[in-house]
Amino acid sequence: MTRPDPDAPPPISTRRSRRALVLLGVAIGLFIEVVAAVVWLVGFRTPGYFVTNRVDIHDVQAGVQQILTDTVTGYGATNVRDVTCNKGENPVAEKGASFSCTLTVHGVPRQVTVTFLDDDGTYQVGRPT
Repeated sequence: MTRPDPDAPPPISTRRSRRALVLLGVAIGLFIEVVAAVVWLVGFRTPGYFVTNRVDIHDVQAGVQQILTDTVTGYGATNVRDVTCNKGENPVAEKGASFSCTLTVHGVPRQVTVTFLDDDGTYQVGRPT
């Protein structure tokens, strides 16, 4: 019978290495699930890093006209026409952000500033200048 070489590596147990591979696979899978959950929570909850709350500019323009012409809760202006806001682009609703609208009142060009009061799209309309 021959003696084992003292410099040779010890024999590898296939049962032990399979178990280690399974545990490694489970650990990697759990890590991926945790990362995916964090990305979802931070990025896709409204509004998140990947989701922005945009307001339809056509609705804003109609709202601006309504506020300017309303005699009870608005400015009571008459003959308001051609309301165009934010160069026709849908703005992102972000508290404190603002944009301008151009319009005519009795044929005279005017401008108003629209400012978001919250991240949900609530806005206030400034006095025409």
